[in-house]
Amino acid sequence: SSGPPLLPVLDDASTDDGTPLALTSSADLSSSVDIEGFAWTSAKREGFNFPVYLRNFLRLIGCDNKCVFDRLDGRKLVPYQVAVHSTGWGLVKDSFEKHFRLQQSAYRRLHGGRSAPRVYFGRTPSFLDVSAEAPRVLGLVTERNTFVEWAEVSPTKQPRPCEYP
Repeated sequence: SSGPPLLPVLDDASTDDGTPLALTSSADLSSSVDIEGFAWTSAKREGFNFPVYLRNFLRLIGCDNKCVFDRLDGRKLVPYQVAVHSTGWGLVKDSFEKHFRLQQSAYRRLHGGRSAPRVYFGRTPSFLDVSAEAPRVLGLVTERNTFVEWAEVSPTKQPRPCEYP
């Protein structure tokens, strides 16, 4: 791989929270390529996060990006996966696919070769390790395959393991 996927360059580009994307410095523009009216340059390599990239990509091509999530069922996805709301995604999918193909062409032209970043749909989600997400209460919670068991704690009783009837 020759690096992260590309983003279109805009003079006043900023992230959703207002942080400048800083894609238009002379160093960035010297390593950009123009395809069909867009100048494309590499997204930030360090700490690459696909949900952040996809939100910025959609916003920069003029699409609503509120259908993109870094969590599924309350669990944080690994940084290279994203969850999308099907209704919202249906509204932006065609534009995304068109512009992502342009990005792939620009990527191959900029880096040489035949490969370019791809996006796969319908894959099994991978989640960050629970211990990486939040602190755990030891001794009160037991994980068994897909089940989480916990003991009830009352002020007068010591916690004890849950038992099956």
